[in-house]
Amino acid sequence: MKNLMQRIIVYSILGVMAAYVYTLQGRNYWTGYVSKMEENGCTIYSDLPYGELKPYMELYDSFKAYFERKYFSVNNKKLKIYLFYSQDTYEKYVSQFGKRAPITPYGFYLPGRAIMAFNSQSGLGTLTHEFAHHFIYSSGKKMPLWLEEGFSAFFEKFIGLKDENREMVLSFGYLSLDRIGEVFYYRKQAKLTLEPLFNTKEIIESIPWNFVLFAHREDKLSLLIENAAKYKDSMEIVEKTFREPLSVTEQRWNDWIDAIGSHPDIMDMIPIEQSRIYTKTELEKLDPPVKWDPSKERFVYDPEKMKEMIATKARK
Repeated sequence: MKNLMQRIIVYSILGVMAAYVYTLQGRNYWTGYVSKMEENGCTIYSDLPYGELKPYMELYDSFKAYFERKYFSVNNKKLKIYLFYSQDTYEKYVSQFGKRAPITPYGFYLPGRAIMAFNSQSGLGTLTHEFAHHFIYSSGKKMPLWLEEGFSAFFEKFIGLKDENREMVLSFGYLSLDRIGEVFYYRKQAKLTLEPLFNTKEIIESIPWNFVLFAHREDKLSLLIENAAKYKDSMEIVEKTFREPLSVTEQRWNDWIDAIGSHPDIMDMIPIEQSRIYTKTELEKLDPPVKWDPSKERFVYDPEKMKEMIATKARK
């Protein structure tokens, strides 16, 4: 009788725990979608019409191809994307998490579930940011938290182009108007350093974002990511990448930030407010005019067309 009661108690506890876990898992899933698209290991669920999902799937495919070509291969772990038409439907889903709700109006990624929630009103840059988190997690790559956040934020700003074959071509390495203002604010307070980021979970993403952008402009970003997989110590990662003491790299990084603030045109920093996909015709109408630089694999200001534009305005 005693053994029977013990078994009943144990089974009851296990049943309660299983029910609790099932409830927590249920909070992750969204059942209010009206359309679904599945391709290449990615499934998009949305309250948008089915016909409007294709550009988001194309963005996933194009970004994955770019990411693997430039950085590292990713595991084909299946990804679920919950694409919400409005802030209201996004917030309703987030409320399912209760006290565990992510505090962000843009979107987030749940690595254990490979689920991404995205408020479509926040812009395409949120998607590419969260895609990067998914690729890092699914590949099993290890990197410090500050670097993962900076690396993912680096992909928020892009220029996309639909080429003659209607293929989507993405380019990165642009200035985020959202983040650079925050960087300038902290730079005015004091010299920016990396060491405070090395051992904290409270990351101000704009700081590592800017350092990653600096590494990209120095043609060191791929090596920085490679070294993150080789070494555990953040200081060693940075010093092995730049082949100089951390203090020297930090000083050059600060000087670069100051140069951006003083001469953004000289630094060839194209500022982007919203990432978007352009047609060739739309891109040709940008003001100031830009051109493709094959060596940098991104768009840069076109100096000749800018001179023509300035001269034309001066004559009027």
